[in-house]
Amino acid sequence: MKYFKPNFLSFLFLIIVLQLPAQSSVGTWKDYLNYSKTIGVAKLNDQVYTATRNAVFIYNTADNSLERLNKVNGLSDVNIVLISAHQPSETIFIGYANGNMDILNNRSIFNFAAIKNSSVVGDKAIRHITYYENRAFISTGVGILEFDLDRREVRETYTISPSGNVSTNETAVLNDTLFAATNDGLYFGFLQNDLTIFSNWELDLSTPAPFTEVKNCAVQNGRLYANIPAAPTPALYMRNENFLWDTLNQSGSITKIASSPSGLLLTSGYYIEQKESEGIHTKVFFSNYGGKWMNAKSLTADADGVIWIADDGLGLVKRNTDNSFEFIYPDGPATNRAFDIDLKHSQLWVATGAPERPGTWNNSFILDGFYSLINGKWRNYTHQSNPELLDTLFFDVPKVYVDPDDENQVYVGSYFSGFASVQNQEIEGFYSDYNTSLGERTEYVRSDGLSWVGVAGFAKDHLGNTWITNSYTNNPLSVKTKSGTWKSFNLLGPNGLGTNKNLLDVIVTQQNQIWAIVNRGGIVVFDPGSSIADDSDDKVRLMTAQIGKGGLPDNEVLCISEDLDGEIWVGTVDGVAVFYSPFDALTDRFSDARKILVQQNGVYQYLLEGQQVSSIAVDGANRKWIGTFGAGVFLMSSNGTEEIQRFTVENSPLISNMINDIVIDPKTGEVFMATSEGIVSYISDATQGLPANNCSSVYPNPVRENYSGPISITGLMRDSQVRITDTRGNLIFKTVSNGGKAVWDGKNMDGQRVATGVYFALSTDTEGESTCVSKILVIK
Repeated sequence: MKYFKPNFLSFLFLIIVLQLPAQSSVGTWKDYLNYSKTIGVAKLNDQVYTATRNAVFIYNTADNSLERLNKVNGLSDVNIVLISAHQPSETIFIGYANGNMDILNNRSIFNFAAIKNSSVVGDKAIRHITYYENRAFISTGVGILEFDLDRREVRETYTISPSGNVSTNETAVLNDTLFAATNDGLYFGFLQNDLTIFSNWELDLSTPAPFTEVKNCAVQNGRLYANIPAAPTPALYMRNENFLWDTLNQSGSITKIASSPSGLLLTSGYYIEQKESEGIHTKVFFSNYGGKWMNAKSLTADADGVIWIADDGLGLVKRNTDNSFEFIYPDGPATNRAFDIDLKHSQLWVATGAPERPGTWNNSFILDGFYSLINGKWRNYTHQSNPELLDTLFFDVPKVYVDPDDENQVYVGSYFSGFASVQNQEIEGFYSDYNTSLGERTEYVRSDGLSWVGVAGFAKDHLGNTWITNSYTNNPLSVKTKSGTWKSFNLLGPNGLGTNKNLLDVIVTQQNQIWAIVNRGGIVVFDPGSSIADDSDDKVRLMTAQIGKGGLPDNEVLCISEDLDGEIWVGTVDGVAVFYSPFDALTDRFSDARKILVQQNGVYQYLLEGQQVSSIAVDGANRKWIGTFGAGVFLMSSNGTEEIQRFTVENSPLISNMINDIVIDPKTGEVFMATSEGIVSYISDATQGLPANNCSSVYPNPVRENYSGPISITGLMRDSQVRITDTRGNLIFKTVSNGGKAVWDGKNMDGQRVATGVYFALSTDTEGESTCVSKILVIK
């Protein structure tokens, strides 16, 4: 037997591995960020590090592999403004707009937050780094910092003028002199002197414009270069051996210059040039990437003459010596804009927005389109890929809606040009006032002569009719019936809308009522009665902050959501309220919304009072995931009285506390959070409950000896009783499922990790009628 048992476990291990689905552990995070809009590039040996605003990707030139690095998996922050390589120590520096800095070396990340956390007031953004011996000179808006590369600490802060630190753009070292390109001119100081004393700095009066901004400076082959856009002749200048300045490129549009092993590089964003070794004549020049438009932000070159470019739209661009181009970046959305998201049929769709919210919902005239993530691949619907979006001026996309009954039908609203219908992942057509019952905003005149038609909400009812909000019109709600006919409604009547007809998002409840947000005007509830065509049985009620007429915390409602029990949760600019009897909303038994009283640190207060609540999503356990503008994400119990978790940029990989929307994958429990900086997700411990227990999946299984995270049992009915036993029937652990998922930590009742062996998860619904058993192999 002692020989048979290991063989049996090995056989069972093989079966489980073959059946194991692709999943992620509870509590892990994922990123869904843009990697094509890059801002910086640095090459270190065989690896090219390219930075976007919120992430870095690493391209290995030896095997063409890509690796992503962001706040979810190691970086400390977002809003990157610089990436720089120190070749001798094989170190990468990542600088942020707030002065934070990450240092990458030998696959480890060291966070240096002293600049960010310093008491110095002003612009601390890490603008540029120059290396000299074991020092790095860091340029910021509050001056130059001398950084010790060995000790990883700031040695000194240089004072360039008697009035304090001068805003420094870049620095360069030539021989024994440190040059500083500042907003007040080109300064220099000898490195053997104490540069913390302002009198040891001098303003270079020999430049063509000694008192104006020097945007860039660099040293290449013993020559000093300065980009002076405010000079009488805006140009890139080179200092010659007579200490006079020669004009090289007469242009005020140069944005970046950089030294490289194969010659000085410069770009205006729309052309790139490399100088010959003598520094004057042109070696390489191009103004497009083989026909593709250029928007270069940063560049470097290696000793072989290959030029690496960070482009705002095309990712990392490799310009080969034969003048061919390669475009390299991980798959992702075209931008990080994520105003609204929807997830159905395992498809994630993203609307970029963004009208002004909270507030007037005035147009921002954003033309970034919308995106989809299907089967692990992103598809971007932008005006570049779909010129018809530009032709129709499909501005400000506030809503994307996947048909719950048809995975091939998606509706996309524009707060300017009606809506688009996407069928089978292709734009089927555009719909506005000329081909639907939607109306135009009469007081608004578009420059192209077409009608302003605002659509910010879609919802399908139980009869197959699709309801669409239509802002600033006399009939602000339209319906496309299942048969394809159109009709609009004015929502008037004794309790209906007044003059405010700016309808935004909309839902259809379990009672088949239509609930729509009125911007800065509360919520309107509508029931078309037994026949959409017959207006005589229509019912409508406007609910506001007035007591007896809605009792909302504030008239400015930002989101509405229905939970699993049919209660309507409302997020406003002043917290949360709940309609506990929404089915009575259009009857004489109507009752106001109620605010939830919670206890925090011994003090009672209303749930999220004073917070702008932007999104409320309901998970499989009927818990509420609440997003806010500024305070991150709250996971509350099903009744809202208990805070289970809270995620902020300070305590989690969340990339922004400004949350635009939240959706949850009911099958996996993955919580997608659309923030002002892009989309990230969190794998929660709750999934949608099933009609019967089938114990379809255990993850991970087997549980290896080096795994210490949660073990998930999915495929359960809501609130199932789950008991973990050993092969002898001894109770090891018990819990109740969150929706369709239960979680075990792999420990027994005493908190000790269980021994190697097979364990059973016995699951039973609340009525004791649906049971199942799952096997789990644990290796200690």
